[in-house]
Amino acid sequence: MKTLSQQTFLGQQGVNLIERRLQLMGYWWYPSAVPEVGIDGHLEIRDSQTGRMTNLIVQVQSKATEQPWSREREDSFEFICDEADLEYWLAGNAPVIIVFSRPSKDEAYWVSVKDYFRANPDDRKARRISLQKSTSKFDQSAAAALFRLAAPKEAGAYLSPRPRTEKLYSNLLRVRSYATDLFVARTETRDFKDIWDAAGELDLEIGPEWVLSDGNLMSFHDLSLNPWNQFCDPGTMETFQSAEWADSEDDNRRRLFVRLLNYALKERLKEWNVWRRKSDGMYYFAATSDFRSRRIDFAGAIDDQYRTVVHKYSSGKSHYIRHLAFRGYFQRIEDSWYLEITPSYVFTIDGVRPYRFEADLLSGIKLLEHNDTLLSQIHLWVDILTRPADLIHATTHS
Repeated sequence: MKTLSQQTFLGQQGVNLIERRLQLMGYWWYPSAVPEVGIDGHLEIRDSQTGRMTNLIVQVQSKATEQPWSREREDSFEFICDEADLEYWLAGNAPVIIVFSRPSKDEAYWVSVKDYFRANPDDRKARRISLQKSTSKFDQSAAAALFRLAAPKEAGAYLSPRPRTEKLYSNLLRVRSYATDLFVARTETRDFKDIWDAAGELDLEIGPEWVLSDGNLMSFHDLSLNPWNQFCDPGTMETFQSAEWADSEDDNRRRLFVRLLNYALKERLKEWNVWRRKSDGMYYFAATSDFRSRRIDFAGAIDDQYRTVVHKYSSGKSHYIRHLAFRGYFQRIEDSWYLEITPSYVFTIDGVRPYRFEADLLSGIKLLEHNDTLLSQIHLWVDILTRPADLIHATTHS
């Protein structure tokens, strides 16, 4: 159902109050054709004797509230301007006023923005306006001051281009936390496969968050505990703060830390049945045994959305499966680690083996996709990577 927010309703009440007061002054009100751009409309001075319109105008911004203003006292209050609005108001040569109102109490006050900051330069940096209520009432007593404020006929009037608000979305997902400790112990094993084979023979469940390097086993897991103590000498174990490796200037330490991050990411994505392709490191949603389409619900840029992440296509005797995928790289920017997410696709013939025309299909689909599609994919990956573990399967659909 369509709804009208209380804030929108209040904003219109403030504009209505301005129009009523201007009519009592004998002036005319023109609401802005484009709302929420720093100017709500303008008033035009009208000659009360002849009724002639003068083309002398003042730009008006309405600020309506039902709450106390900042530092409000019986006869004063303050208002902090938004920097983008303030730059816009000060940019053109047309006069700009702000009308502060409390519609429910039928009270309104005003200030000429340029005149105020010209007279109070120290307040410009703080973006602060301080008003005395008794000398700033927006009623018939303000008519003469508004007439004097209106632009002279010979000057014309211009405003700088209306500000455009744009949202920027990054494909960098910050690594907000990782294991506090990193454990290192000596081992006689030199091959990853040997540890996996040994774990299989012992019927042990181990994750991939470990690294072999120069006769050492490294992991975020405590290597003195079972089952890790079966693959190393626990008596040689040393404990480091993970930050020592994450923040290290030593290239080898940082490289090993990134390997651990990649293995931790691989383990995290298993919860979503996302696999990592060995040939190029691409992460992709795996297909089910019967190749049914798979849908994922996720929180998008505007509203909750969903996307089909696995789908089988058939044409005559040929068929292939399209998997939503991404390539991920961990990068250090200033003092933080980020996962760079590059959306893509994987095409297979059976969920594992690559489709021979994958390059052609990938090139074709990228030509058809627009920025909103890429943004949607980034939001999907960010959502599933940041979703609490107990909610992981709550909104997946086969």
